[in-house]
Amino acid sequence: MFYDNYLRLCNQKGVSASGAALEMGLSRAAVTGWAQGKVPRDATLRRIADYFGVSVEELTRDQKEKPVEDDEPQTLEEAREVLRQSGIRVLLDAEGDDFTPEEIKEIMNFIKFKHEQRGKQN
Repeated sequence: MFYDNYLRLCNQKGVSASGAALEMGLSRAAVTGWAQGKVPRDATLRRIADYFGVSVEELTRDQKEKPVEDDEPQTLEEAREVLRQSGIRVLLDAEGDDFTPEEIKEIMNFIKFKHEQRGKQN
């Protein structure tokens, strides 16, 4: 729950999980602990929430409660904008191609997966 939210926020900010922790003055070992299910103390949660500009509640809540469909891009231009905002640099040249919303979602999920996978390696 916490670690999934932490990874999501790191991805949105375009930083690795370890890189974000180091920027906040936290250790890589802390990130390893979070990946194993540990939850930071209240003061650390506040520091992390402040770093990402979110509430502690958003940092710790179960994201499964929120429907995923609400923030999924439906057009190629929306997908490009999401990628730009998250710091992921990708060229999606689809002139002449019309991606369906399902195809766009698959592309986004793959990119998010690869980005999270790279974050876990750091």
